[in-house]
Amino acid sequence: MAAKVLNDELYEQVELLSEAGNEFADDEEYDAAIEKFKEALDIIPQPKSAYEGAAWLYSSIGDLYFLKDDFENAAENFAASLNCEDGKTSAFAQMRLGQSLLEMKDEDKAFEHLYKAYRLGGKPVFAEEDSKYLSYLSKRGAKL
Repeated sequence: MAAKVLNDELYEQVELLSEAGNEFADDEEYDAAIEKFKEALDIIPQPKSAYEGAAWLYSSIGDLYFLKDDFENAAENFAASLNCEDGKTSAFAQMRLGQSLLEMKDEDKAFEHLYKAYRLGGKPVFAEEDSKYLSYLSKRGAKL
């Protein structure tokens, strides 16, 4: 099923808040960025997972939490992203969820998501990441 499209007015509001969030993120003001992305997410009707853009917003929030080493909140947001219509096949969200779970010592679930990320996007998905994540996959027997 395809994700539902926001009407123009809501889309513009989400876009403006997201741009503000990106500016805060670029300045490494992660808490302020998270708040802007959460405001944008609040605009999306329920069920949020059915709407276009929700996956991206959850991933943006999750990534900011990941950068803050808040792996529990990161994992929660990436799991929500993967449950969205337009996020089910996101290699990035799979990777970040796996990384967060690994940092939380949930190795079996971490392997599952890291390997899904690898199958979806290959080594390029991990290109800018710490090499420990690909090494972990290899040590667990994944064929890379």
